Amino acid sequence: MSILKSLVLHFEKIMLGKHANSRLTTSTLRKAQIDRVVAINPLMIFVCYANAVSLIIHYWNTEFSTLSIILMTPIFLLITYNSYGVFKLKSRKAPDYVGTSAIEKVTMYCCLTAILWGASLAILFLAAAEMPDFMISAVMMGMLGAGAVGMSFVPSALLAFVVPIAAITTISIFSNQTLDATLLGILFLIYCFILVRAGMVFAKNLAKSVCKDLEQQKNADTISILLNEYAEGASDWLWEIDSSGKMTFGVEHFSNAIGADISSWHFEFDNVQKAFSNNKLFVQENLEAIQEAFVERIPIQEITFGVGSNHQNMVWIEVSGKPQFDAEGSFMGYRGFAKNRTLEVEDQKNIQFLANNDTMTGLLNRSSFFSKIDADFADYLENSSDSEFAILYIDLDGFKRINDTKGHATGDEVLVEVSKRLKSTIGKTAIIARLGGDEFAAMVEVDKATLKTEEIADAIIKTVAKPIQCRIQEVRVSASIGIAFIGKDGKDTQSVVSSADTALYQAKHAGKDCYRVFDTSMNEQVHRMNAMREALEKDLDNGALKLAFQPFFRSSDQSLAGFEALARWEHEDFGFVPPDVFIPLAEQTGLINKLGDWALREGCYIASYWPPHMKLAVNVSVPQFQQESFIERLENILDETKMEANRLELEITEAVFADNPEAVMEKVTKIKRLGVSFSLDDFGTGFSSLMYLIKFPFDKLKIDRSFLQQAERDESAKKVLQTIARLGEQLKMETTIEGIETAEQLQMVSELNCTYLQGYYFGKPQQVIDIGRFIARDVQRMLAEKSADNLVAFTPERGQSW
Repeated sequence: MSILKSLVLHFEKIMLGKHANSRLTTSTLRKAQIDRVVAINPLMIFVCYANAVSLIIHYWNTEFSTLSIILMTPIFLLITYNSYGVFKLKSRKAPDYVGTSAIEKVTMYCCLTAILWGASLAILFLAAAEMPDFMISAVMMGMLGAGAVGMSFVPSALLAFVVPIAAITTISIFSNQTLDATLLGILFLIYCFILVRAGMVFAKNLAKSVCKDLEQQKNADTISILLNEYAEGASDWLWEIDSSGKMTFGVEHFSNAIGADISSWHFEFDNVQKAFSNNKLFVQENLEAIQEAFVERIPIQEITFGVGSNHQNMVWIEVSGKPQFDAEGSFMGYRGFAKNRTLEVEDQKNIQFLANNDTMTGLLNRSSFFSKIDADFADYLENSSDSEFAILYIDLDGFKRINDTKGHATGDEVLVEVSKRLKSTIGKTAIIARLGGDEFAAMVEVDKATLKTEEIADAIIKTVAKPIQCRIQEVRVSASIGIAFIGKDGKDTQSVVSSADTALYQAKHAGKDCYRVFDTSMNEQVHRMNAMREALEKDLDNGALKLAFQPFFRSSDQSLAGFEALARWEHEDFGFVPPDVFIPLAEQTGLINKLGDWALREGCYIASYWPPHMKLAVNVSVPQFQQESFIERLENILDETKMEANRLELEITEAVFADNPEAVMEKVTKIKRLGVSFSLDDFGTGFSSLMYLIKFPFDKLKIDRSFLQQAERDESAKKVLQTIARLGEQLKMETTIEGIETAEQLQMVSELNCTYLQGYYFGKPQQVIDIGRFIARDVQRMLAEKSADNLVAFTPERGQSW
């Protein structure tokens, strides 16, 4: 390493400190030093030329004229060469990296220039020693000052320029041993020291400035990289619009977000929507707030607007930004952040939809329906008399059976289809809701001059009654509707809704598949039903309900086989209440399980006194059977009543299997292990009975009375009846045919080979005290057919009379 290079690196270390090891920092510093040298070089050239010419002129008419020309000629040549070098340097592109060689060249040039000037001035000074010349002193000080200023940013060049001139000049000054010369020499050295010291301060300041600029550039680059990465990978991005309304930054992100190229768009600050509408895009919500901010030149604070080709295809963008102004206060445009909030907005809308709507059908839910009525009730009351406003309560008939026999998936399909039919029938004039389960409601506005509410109800009934195709099967439901009018049937939401519910109840009890319009007389019936519900619960607790027993007989010899237990209720105020009235009441009030357990316990207790060959059949409801504790309670009942399990027959419908057939199979299997038998009741009325017969271990199937009734009138129905009987025989199941009421019917079924017969022809349901005659008659038959010894087999264990 050369001495000159070592000198350059030494000064760089002094100026840069810990940053001297950075290649980028040292190169940048050298670039800055060269730039400043080149910038001040024309002035230095001018000073050198001026000083040289001044000296020649000064000595032109003296004996030192030739000497001055000789001494200045090499300086002229050096200055000219330097000018050419600087010109070439300016014309070339600056290199990416500047090494020490550039600084070394500057240092060498300064050193050579200093030697030439120092020697020339020293010679002239010594030649004119007899009469010290002020011009030489002035040129000497000028060259030192100008050179020190010009080279102050390059310490090595500064020293290379000042030291030779100072050394040569000092020697020449002190060679003149006069007091003035001595004082001049001392002042000259002090001046040289100050110049060097000041130059080092300038050099260090330059180094600090370079380091600061590099740090700022590094931070700016880092921020730029982070922003670019953020803009590329995040849903947020930077945007900028200039004063003409053209987006200059964030164009690609905006274009990708809204699905349209906006690179050529110009936004008008007083009509922002125009740019979107010109490009056939629909904008909604809050664009006016953005436009207002643009017009007033105020910040935009997290404003979200939607843009898309239609209402259903919207992109939601949130924007924030600030207006930009130049130093003179002129508006330069806007700059800010944008974020694609489509997913968030859609999620929020979904949450709001779920809060206000039924998720399955999309109709309003119960709470939002009543809130809507409450909010608009006053307006409806003040409306013109040409219109009437009615509440329609709509309940599906037969839906529970579909749910039970076909499963909830099919039931859901039915609800969705019914909701579509309601919307297509009255959607334009009504607020429609699903209140829960199979209950719907609507509020309709009807022009009395053109249409009646009853006509709308009739249209609903007809459209709901049409077949519904669910998967591979067709199902049917009907609708019952209750109608109440706002104003006439109630002055507030609650009263009108209550009136509509009352009318619906009447439609149900009128046979279903119809509508009823509320009138005040209905309230009495509703009060009666409410009182009946309370009475049923009370009578269940105090044992006022009774069991009736309907006998069933073997078809082979028409001998008594057992009895079916049937619940009966007679109340002191309501009289005899039919099962088809109080059984639904029990289901509505949740008393059905309590009623079922009572019937099972009471029936087993009574049957435990019968002859051991007689069976007891008890109906078990779906809710009762589905209870987890049903098996445990059944075992307790058998144990408490001392009833033999093999004499108990549980009658269930196929609705039991709808939800979880596997769990039902497991429960049925456990119960059969106790010795209890199962009968499939109402066989043939559902749509899945054949599957259940194959999959589940039934002991008996009961053929519904409707087949027998139709078989009397229809030959096809008779063939179906025969097929069902043969099916039971082939599956090795006992069969019971219900509803035999005439001798003709008995004659018809005698050919079917059914195991058991039941109907009013043989005996109606009897009170427990009246069934003794059936048992006695059976005993008489046995006496006639067999010896009296066989009576031992029929003697009750408890030794009581029949």
